Order: sequence, then C-alpha cells, then structure tokens
Amino acid sequence: MKTGTLNIVNKSTLSRGLETIVENEKIKLNKEVLDSTLNASEISNCLRSLAYKSIKPSKNNLSTEKHHNKFVIEKWCDLLKYYVKAKNIYLSDCNYNLVGNGDIILEIDYHHVLLKIQSVNNNDFKHILTKGAFKKDVLELMINEWLVEVDEGLLVYENRDDLKFEIFQVYLFTQIIESVKSKCKNLMECKIKGELPDRPYKKNNSKECKNCNYCEECWKS
Repeated sequence: MKTGTLNIVNKSTLSRGLETIVENEKIKLNKEVLDSTLNASEISNCLRSLAYKSIKPSKNNLSTEKHHNKFVIEKWCDLLKYYVKAKNIYLSDCNYNLVGNGDIILEIDYHHVLLKIQSVNNNDFKHILTKGAFKKDVLELMINEWLVEVDEGLLVYENRDDLKFEIFQVYLFTQIIESVKSKCKNLMECKIKGELPDRPYKKNNSKECKNCNYCEECWKS
C-alpha cells in the first residue's frame, strides 16, 4: 500500500465542500457589514466613497480580519477578566443611521473605559511605534465611546508577529463627534435624493483615491 503524501493528504469532496461553506459564510458576513449604511470603522473615508459603499459591496474582504480580531479580543478578555464588564457590544444610533462595535468595556476604579483591540502586522506596528496610532482607529474608537456613552477609551495594538503591544488613551472630543454627525446627515440626505455627494478631490491621484475601492467608477462619472 502506498503511503506517500499525495495519497494521504489531498483535495477531496470533503475539503472542497468545506471551502465552499467558508466562502459562503464570508460573503454573508460581508453583506451584514454592507447592510449597515454607515459604520464607525469607515467614517474616515470620503463621503462619496461611503455613498458608493451603501449602493454596492466593497471589493475588500472584511470577514477574515473580523474573525481574527475576535480571537484577539477573547484573549484580552481572558487577560483582563476581573475588570471586564462587557464585550463585543453592537452599538447604534438611529438618528444618524450609524453603527459601531464595542470590543471590551472595563471597569477600573468604578470608572468605565472602552477598549478597542487591533491586531496588526509587523510593518504597521513599526509605524505605530514611530508615528503613533492610526487616525482611522482613533476616530472609530471615539465614535464608539460616544455611542456607548463613556468619556474615554484605550486603543490597543497587538503585533501578530511577536505579540508585543502598544496602548494609547483616547478621549472623547465633542467637536469631532459633531463633525461626524454632520457627515452622517449629509450621507442620509444624498441617499434620500438619490444623488452622489460632490467629489472632494480635484484629481484621482490623492492618497485616499488610490486606496479607494470605488476610485475607477467614481472618476468615470
């Protein structure tokens, strides 16, 4: 009887079947993200990009990263178990059609603090050590602080390559939240009118345009 690797480990109906199941679940999860008109994690994108997202799915696959982050959150919950009051909380505000997610709420000295955990690669971690937290993550945490009604939060970056971490404190600033509310209102008004917001850039060579999933379609119209 042959015992070579090719005869023991191979692609089969079972393995391909599981691949199909996983792909279908990822599509479903991405659709759940799409169904939310405006998510706190994407509020830093330009208004026109957000409008396109509300119309059609993004080319980005968000499900793998979301699942990975869930494992990281569970680990931090275990580390901080005596202080954890809640985790993975769905947040929303119907007035602005805005949704978010609270990773972990801690109670320290009778004071509630919201934790956001980000698992990052080594290159991003080096960027964080030299230049600080990413503005996108700071804004997302601040919005979630507002949604969950706490005054401050902690942004945790964990390097998935060596498990080192860096923590930043993020306070809630009313002026920034007001600008977010205004952005949400503008997006809702455009959706009601069936119009796209004005393009905020004069050329398609801006950094945000280059990283946008809808760049080609946006500049065609």
